[in-house]
Order: sequence, then structure tokens, then C-alpha cells
Amino acid sequence: MTFDVAIMRTITASILILVLAGCSGGAGGGFTGFSGMKAPRTTRLAGFGVTIEGPTGFCIDRSTKVSNSQSGFVVLGACAAISNNPRDAMPPIRAVLTASVSHVADVTLAAPAHLKQFITSSAGQASLAQSGSADHIKILETQMVDGVVLVHMRDTSPNRANVLVDKYWRGMFVVDDHLVSLTVTALHTHPFADRTGKRLLREFISQIQHANPVKAENEQSGILAAFGDIFG
Repeated sequence: MTFDVAIMRTITASILILVLAGCSGGAGGGFTGFSGMKAPRTTRLAGFGVTIEGPTGFCIDRSTKVSNSQSGFVVLGACAAISNNPRDAMPPIRAVLTASVSHVADVTLAAPAHLKQFITSSAGQASLAQSGSADHIKILETQMVDGVVLVHMRDTSPNRANVLVDKYWRGMFVVDDHLVSLTVTALHTHPFADRTGKRLLREFISQIQHANPVKAENEQSGILAAFGDIFG
């Protein structure tokens, strides 16, 4: 999926509101502005193919959701900030989470090592960079755990939202015939240790897997072709 400038501006605006809400101690702005209600905990992407649910205290920012029958994207933030409701949940760690989903049409067995190989290639890093240039990506760490590829990276793209730190965690895995890519990024106003971001990503992954109990046991060779759609 290619996200155009208008969508990126919406996402950046949502992040800015999260920062302002955090500075005011909780709610007080709201992503989507439905005061007094509870923010949604879940949504469905890619033709209802994958359920997205964040860790405790994180909710869906519906204003950032982009989805069609094949792919989808959404931002998650603090529930209280999104709902503008101080009684709504607030996560213990302030962060911006994203979820990308892409349908994989060609289902054959493949190992997570193929994902890792792609990510560490120049083409793979270019697909992950906000700018589209591999020159702006530095891979800091990669792991393969239980069919999930975890990547710690730095993105110095000039068009990256400046309210976010340039280091972030990404996790990639397969749910049925969909490739799911999740990210966890700290705000400059609420930095946290690398290990904290990794722990939050693992919680996010676990939540998605729990919300989608029927999933493929193996990676699929069509994953590499799906990367271009997901990361633009």
C-alpha cells in the first residue's frame, strides 16, 4: 500500500495531538474528538482479514485507518488521548504504534530467514525508509523468535515526523495469508529505553496473535513480493 501525502499529514497530526495530550497529563485534545466515549480497542484491516488490537492502554485512531480488500494501515495511541476521556485507559508507556497488513496471494512454505535476508538488503531497507532511500536506514539489531522477525532500526529520513525519535522497533509475522508489520516508536517528549520498546512490541505482537487465533504455522514465500505494497 502506498500512503500519499494527505494520509501522512493526518498521521503526523494525530501524533502531535498525542504529544499535547501527554503534556496535559492525559486527555485534553483527542485524536478523533468523541469526548466522553471510550476509544475503540480493535479494528479490522485488509477486507476484515486481520484483527488489530493494541496492548493495554492503547486504542485505535480511526482517523488514520486506511484499508481495502488487500491491505491496510492504522495508528494506535493512548486510549484517553484518542477518546478525550480522562476515564479511558492510559498506557504505562507513552508511544506511537502502527500496524500494516498485506494479503499474500501465493502461499507456500518459507522460513523467517527470508524476511531477515530481505530486510538486511539494500532494497529491503529502502522499502522500510520513510524517504524510500536505504541511505536513511541503519539496522541496529535483528532477531527471529517463534516465526516473528524483530528489527531494531534507525530511520533518519528528512520527511519523518519530527515528534518521533529516529530509532524504533518493528515486528513482522504471518497471520493466515497476511503479512503483518507492527512498529513501536517513542516520542521525543516521552523517551524510553530500547529494551522497553522491544518489550512493548512483544506485547503488541502477542495481542495481535491472540486476536487472530487461526494463523499459519509457517512463513510464506510470497512475503517478499508483499513488501513493496506495504512499505510503498
